[in-house]
Amino acid sequence: MANNRIYEQASHDLITNKNRLHKAIQLTFPEIEHLLANPRGKNYWSIVLKFPHPNIVLETKEADIIDFLKSLSGIGEKRANDLAQRLIRLAKLAPKRDLEILKSIPGIAENTALRIISELGDIRRFNNPNQLNAFPSGLYLC
Repeated sequence: MANNRIYEQASHDLITNKNRLHKAIQLTFPEIEHLLANPRGKNYWSIVLKFPHPNIVLETKEADIIDFLKSLSGIGEKRANDLAQRLIRLAKLAPKRDLEILKSIPGIAENTALRIISELGDIRRFNNPNQLNAFPSGLYLC
């Protein structure tokens, strides 16, 4: 019985930590989740650790990004070049653009736009307005 409780607690802790990590990624660089087909493997987490924010990607020379990617398991020259190009494109789509788009909506100033982004994360992950409306949030807009 004790071992079962330890197992249940460890499973619960693992899920909680994964959810926290996902939320942190949503706040800093949500686009990176679209870099690889499987955003869960060792290479994905190595990339996230190296480039946790889009500004880091944009401030790094493309050749250095390619060299880093080639150092990962199973990534050759061509794949590293393709991934580097994709990573740079994703970094350029960062939420800063979302802020400008939200501020362009009549009645939404910078403070409200920042609050929307902080509550919802990457708005592009919602496929339609109904999904956005159904999202549980503590943000109330009048």
